[in-house]
Amino acid sequence: MTLSSSSTKFSSIESLSLAWSALDAAMPSMARQAKERRRRFIDDALRCGIPNTRQEEWKYTSLRPLVERGFDLAGPAAKNTFSGDDILGMIKERLIPGALPIVFLDGQLIHNLPGANLSEFNFLKKLSDAEQGEDAAWWDQWLPVMDSAKLFSKICLGLSKDGLVVTVPKSNPDQRLLHILHLTTGQNVDVASLNRVLLDVGDGAAVRVIEEFFALPGSAEVQSSWSNVLTQIRVGASASCGYYRVVDSPGAFHTGAVSVHLDKGSRLDSISLVMAGKLVRVDLDVQHTATESECNLNGLTLAHNADHVDHHTSVDHCVGHTRTNQLFKGILADSSRLVFNGKIFIRKQSQKSEAYQTCKNLLLSENAEANAKPQLEIEADDVKASHGAAIGSVNPDELFYLQSRCIDKNKAVAILCRGFADDVMFRLQDEQVRKALARYVGQWFEHQGRGRQSRGEP
Repeated sequence: MTLSSSSTKFSSIESLSLAWSALDAAMPSMARQAKERRRRFIDDALRCGIPNTRQEEWKYTSLRPLVERGFDLAGPAAKNTFSGDDILGMIKERLIPGALPIVFLDGQLIHNLPGANLSEFNFLKKLSDAEQGEDAAWWDQWLPVMDSAKLFSKICLGLSKDGLVVTVPKSNPDQRLLHILHLTTGQNVDVASLNRVLLDVGDGAAVRVIEEFFALPGSAEVQSSWSNVLTQIRVGASASCGYYRVVDSPGAFHTGAVSVHLDKGSRLDSISLVMAGKLVRVDLDVQHTATESECNLNGLTLAHNADHVDHHTSVDHCVGHTRTNQLFKGILADSSRLVFNGKIFIRKQSQKSEAYQTCKNLLLSENAEANAKPQLEIEADDVKASHGAAIGSVNPDELFYLQSRCIDKNKAVAILCRGFADDVMFRLQDEQVRKALARYVGQWFEHQGRGRQSRGEP
């Protein structure tokens, strides 16, 4: 049976079943076990239903604009008309010197990029190739970290058209930075980009990854794009992972989930940096499953126009002698909105754990809005934990002090805002990554300054 494109548009929960049928027909060579797994995820998603604002987890974020837009979940990807050199030219301003670029172009993994041919690296696999060869036990180890109630993760698990598996060998000494870019060109109008990235860090290994979602400036159809990507990370015993996430897609929709499993003595250093997006929802879930693991989970939102950015985090201390440090900040201009909901669980058996959570937001406009809800659920009695949230505007005394030193108002506000943002940036211990992301942040402030000047604002 041939399904029409309109029947697989994400306008109702039933479209998932139709999209699965279309994908199943389009991928006849997929391994039987892989098909069975994917079908189970679709069944789970159908039971979830589409979230609405009556549900606590979605109280401040309405999916109506996304659903009414009706992106096609199973539509064919636009034919790639760009050469490898063209793609390198598109990303040259974003690419970090010395990093290994891995590019998804409108959802399609480019496996033969000049200087970064995936076939040359035995620790990189296309998701479809991995699904053909890995056994069921290997795939099952990724399941416990997923929350069955998260619809968009289930959509990726069932319907991802492309994806990547990164397997870092045990005690791997190579510290080369991986730069995964999900690039939107505007060619795939009204077709959802559904991807899944697996990062398996072996015992005693170390890896650094930047995953970036970037829309080309001036793309005529950028406002017609939706990327939905699930990233799953397993950090082995005594291993470390630096995972840095960037969303810079003006006018686009983005729903993403990051799920992390920490083993004994492992460490995660992370930041979620969001600089543009019509509607952005990011779910970050971390599980401490063995003692002595440490998680540094940071976030920075820079929003303007009518951007809506929603971070939901969940950190579960399943065992004792584990540590979490969490700092999320937001700077909101114009009529932008920010949502932060952070949960930290310390179970009854998780004695001697430490967990600290802070959320601070700076409003630059009377029309900007922030909703922050930090949460601690503690069942143990021998722990160190704290949480807090603050929302306010630029300190008038600090602003007056700078202006009294002959610094004009715009520049004074920019200095104070940059200092507010740098509190998060300087928590990144990787100097190469910190400089790269600080450049992005600086460009955002420059763009904001030019925008105020063009509108004649003081």
